[in-house]
Parts: sequence; structure tokens; C-alpha cells
Amino acid sequence: MHKFNPQSIFAYAYFSYFAQIINSIKKFDLDIEFEYDFLLYGIVSQEKAHRLAWFLNKISPYKFSRDEDYGLEISSKPCAFAQFSFVDEENHTTYILLSNKDESQFLIPELKNFDYLLLIKGALDFFEKETLKNNIKTVPTIQIIFEVETEKLKSKQNLIYV
Repeated sequence: MHKFNPQSIFAYAYFSYFAQIINSIKKFDLDIEFEYDFLLYGIVSQEKAHRLAWFLNKISPYKFSRDEDYGLEISSKPCAFAQFSFVDEENHTTYILLSNKDESQFLIPELKNFDYLLLIKGALDFFEKETLKNNIKTVPTIQIIFEVETEKLKSKQNLIYV
């Protein structure tokens, strides 16, 4: 025989009331749009990443140093992209040189023609883009440097954590 338990009836009523309240609450989707406040350049060069950084270091004021590879999962595959960085404390900018190619994936698939990406963050209000391009064009192993409009990239989210 089943015994009457007033506590279990109270718990059931309380749970039912609480479930009704939860179901009546309006639900909103939170859509977060990240700010992409950096400059992005695509670079074409047949050099290995460490050699390209070495060539760039020969140009003043750049002093790139090797960082831990930029790890990311693309299409359910773990990828690692070579990463070098240089912090220009005088101008409050950070330069990050990234390989655009992993063994099997591209960091930014829309930019398959570029071997490397140069990302520049920081105080960009007075940044001289032409000076940067002219300096980098002096590297004999760089065929092309091109400014990329980040707003038009579909896979720009791959650069959020750089």
C-alpha cells in the first residue's frame, strides 16, 4: 500500500509552479559582434616563416620573435599556424606575423593566395600604412603585400584570439 506523504505532494506542487514560471519567461538570443580593430595585410612569399621573420628583422624597427603556434580548430581538425610577434612600445602597436597555411587548412580560406598574414593592433590612429608597405616591399623574398578589408572576410572570427 502507498502511504500518503504531504512533503512529496508539496514538492511536486512547488516544482510544477516553478516549471510554469520558467516556461513563461521570455527568452532572448544574445548576439555578440566582436570588434575587429586591427589592420590586416596579406603577404605572398615562398620563404619559410622563420626566414621571412629574419628578413623582416633586417628592416628597422621590426624585431619579430617566435611565439607559440596559433592553435585553432578548423573543420573539426586541430591546426597550428606559425606565429611571430613584435611589440613597438614607442608607437603602442603590436605586429603579428602568422602563417596562413597549416599542413591541411588555411587560417583565412578566402585568402588562399596569401602565404602569410600581418596583423597590426594598437594605436592605429596615426599609423602610416604606406610607410609599412614601402618598408616591407624592400624585402627581396616578398612578392606582394596587400591590405585586406577585414569587414568583408567570412572567416575573420579565426583571428579573434590572436
